Order: sequence, then C-alpha cells, then structure tokens
Amino acid sequence: MQTKKFVPCIYLYNEHAVKSLTDYSVVETDPFRLIDSYAQYGADEIIVFDLSDNDDLEEAAVNTIKSIVSEADKYNLKVIVGSINSSLNLHHKYIAAGAVKVIINLENSDAIAVLENTADVYGKESCICSYNDAALIEQELDIISGSCDALMLMNPHQIRETIALTNMPMYVQINQIALNKLLEIFAYPSICGVTGNTINDNLEQIDTLKNFCVENDIPIVTLNAEFKWEDFKLNNDGMVPVIVQDYKNGEVLMLAYMNKEAYETTIRTGKMTYYSRSRNELWIKGLTSGHFQYVKHLAGDCDMDTILAKVEQVGAACHTGSRSCFFNEITRKA
Repeated sequence: MQTKKFVPCIYLYNEHAVKSLTDYSVVETDPFRLIDSYAQYGADEIIVFDLSDNDDLEEAAVNTIKSIVSEADKYNLKVIVGSINSSLNLHHKYIAAGAVKVIINLENSDAIAVLENTADVYGKESCICSYNDAALIEQELDIISGSCDALMLMNPHQIRETIALTNMPMYVQINQIALNKLLEIFAYPSICGVTGNTINDNLEQIDTLKNFCVENDIPIVTLNAEFKWEDFKLNNDGMVPVIVQDYKNGEVLMLAYMNKEAYETTIRTGKMTYYSRSRNELWIKGLTSGHFQYVKHLAGDCDMDTILAKVEQVGAACHTGSRSCFFNEITRKA
C-alpha cells in the first residue's frame, strides 16, 4: 500500500493565492506566507497550480514559486508545480525554481509529446500526469506509465475507473468531502495523496486524520527512526534529556525532556514534542506560542542516554522571548 500524504495546494494567479482552479478570489496576497501554516499543521508536500494565462504572468509566477520553494525548504517540504499550459520550457523554469516534480495536464492536445520531452530531459520521476477522465489514461497508458512517476486525478469520481486500468501511485484533488470519507479514499492501495480545498480548509484536522490512519493501519509519512524508545537509557524519571540546537548555526537553544510518548510523537509528526515535568503533560513545542521546532536531525550520544536535536526554530525557543534559553552569562575568559 502506498504511503499516504496530506498535500495542501496553492492556486496561484497574478502572484496571489486564489480560491480554486475556477474561483480567482484572492485568499492570500503573499502565497509563501501560507507555507508556515501548512508546515505547522502537518502537510507532507505542497502543490502549486500556476493559473497564469499570459507570458508576463508566467514569469512573475516563476519568481513567486521560487519564494514558495525557499520557504517550504525550511520545513523539508517538497513542492510540486503544474500549470494550465504545460510545455518543456515552462517545466524547465519550474524545476530551476526548485520544484521536485511538474504536472502535465493530459487535457491539452500536445500533452503526450510534452510528457515524453519532459521525461527525456528530467526523468520520469520528475513528471506527474493530471486528468479528469480515466479514458485519457487508457488511450496512452503505455506511454504514461513509462514516462511519469504518478497520476493526479482532478475528479474524485474517477478513482475506481483509474484503478481498473493501472496501479500507478495517484494523488486525488478533492474540493468538498466529509473528512471521514478521506479515510475511505486512503484505503485504496494506489492512492498516495489527497490535495485540494478539502485539505486547505481543514488544516487543523490533519494531525487528527493522521492518528486515525495510524489506528487503522493506513501508512502515513513519518521520520525513519533507527532507534526505538526502548534503546535509550532512561533517567530516574523514565525520561531522556534533549539538547536542542539551531540546525543552521549550531546555537544551543534549550534543554528539555522526552518520555516515550513525546519521542514517538516527534518521530511521527516531525515537530519537537517534549514532556513537561512542571505540568506533568505532553508538550508540543510551539502549540501555544506558534514557535514550533521542526526536526532536521536527531542523534543519540555514545551512552544512548541523551538526544541531540537539530531543528528549524520558528521564532524564539525560550518562554522569555529570547532566541535561546542560555543568555545568562556566568563568566567569560578574555
């Protein structure tokens, strides 16, 4: 079964994020600002649909996509980009801007030629084919399966028709659906991700849905941990201290503690989670303040009784508002 991804999207028009493929009402004037929220609530990837309908807008969109990719990179989020008018030249610009994959719209008359050209230059792993009707897949199935890495179904009513043709990994765009129905969709083995306004409008529910997936043995994106909690040597409280560093400059930000639940939550969500000894409760760093810490690297020391965490720190690590908790200088040798 494919690992399932929750993938919010940005519908990009005239450098703004708009409501949908057909509704150009502005929802955010600076689309890259959306990335922080997407990361905070557990997005696994980002899809950008470039709705530009002329050359000038396309050039501006490419620059906006660069900003989106740069912001997404802070959280280890990959960006996939598609457009109304697919072309090898445009795909080159998207990939140069940092997109890991491009979406080829099979509704376009020259889509198969564009797909083959893009796959020849960048490899099939860089290509996704989007479509509304599974009949388009059936017509060119051999070329599509040999030239792209995944499918993107824009019409969720065609899931069964697609599965009858191929077991290729498939994203599904869904604009309105009851959240519990997502689990039914994820139960299809070849579905690898859900995107669209159902995800955009329900970001706060992603963690809950991921928990439901885990409870129902549906695989989700998690960090790969080389060590289980049982591999650590615990202190007298049954916990392990965690030294937290800024991954960019090595600055020591704070010291906290993990119990088993905190460790496993950190691995599952990619957000640093601790156990608060003063409050006797699980503590997701940033849940109240917005100053989340996103995992970049975790390592155990030689005795496996301490964890070193290198993180992307949003805002301040310290409750005082200081970037680091270690600001009370004791002494310094000249």
